[in-house]
Amino acid sequence: MRALGPCVVWMDRRAEAEAEAVDAGDLRRRAGLTRDATHMAAKIRWLKGALGSDRKAMRFHQPVSYPVARLTGEHVFDHGLASTTMLYSLARRERRMLIVDHTKFEARSLEVVFPLDHLDELVTDAPLPPVLGDALSAAAVTVHVARSGAPATIR
Repeated sequence: MRALGPCVVWMDRRAEAEAEAVDAGDLRRRAGLTRDATHMAAKIRWLKGALGSDRKAMRFHQPVSYPVARLTGEHVFDHGLASTTMLYSLARRERRMLIVDHTKFEARSLEVVFPLDHLDELVTDAPLPPVLGDALSAAAVTVHVARSGAPATIR
């Protein structure tokens, strides 16, 4: 394992702008958190911008998860620790993500594949059709559009 650069400590506040971009009400509803630059998601987004999009980080850790990984080889978070990342639903005790390519956007089906009110994030390979984009926005689902040829990482 090789470090990408200097450590970003738990109280690092350089991600203020990234934290401000998060809807405070939605964050409180989904994760039970107040919006703050010290939370992991804000720091991940800041670090991605600071290092440039060509750099790929494999794992991010909380202070206690790193020694656990080094001692056991397992990369795990407990529910309480995961809830501080801004990427985890404290109420549901999980993060729900759907990964789907653009060919599925117009597909018709008789069953519900994934109800929008149970979805936190959608990852896809192309911009969404306007109707789908509006529905996901209304359901407060975060959408990630992967660039062609880019490494598969979630911000």
